[in-house]
Amino acid sequence: SVWHGTDGWQVARGVTAALAPMLATSAAAVPVGIALHLLLSVLLAAALLPLVAWLWRWFHSVGMTLLAALAALAVVWMTNFFIVLPILAPAFLLLLPNPITLISKLLFGFSMGLVLMRALRPVVVSGHRNRRESFG
Repeated sequence: SVWHGTDGWQVARGVTAALAPMLATSAAAVPVGIALHLLLSVLLAAALLPLVAWLWRWFHSVGMTLLAALAALAVVWMTNFFIVLPILAPAFLLLLPNPITLISKLLFGFSMGLVLMRALRPVVVSGHRNRRESFG
């Protein structure tokens, strides 16, 4: 964060320190931290896919689905910052202000919800509604 005096490299090193402490001081700390963060993001989206799919199919409501994605990511943020990180990597909590990290999680939740809904949205192709829209 520009305002807080923390650069992204420190955050990437912090992720590595929390999840792979043996690599925290190596030259690979930054790329490992970025890779771990991306991997966790993909795993989180995969874990939340059943919830988003159920909401989308049941309510077919963009608002409800996005609200659920935001709520899920708020719970993830609270779990990370109040339970997991104080145990695994207390120093990570000092890198950025809590509001910044919460906003970051909520933005991820919003974009994740949109992407997952797009993947779930049926498309009418030649009169058939059972086909799914692809990302390509």
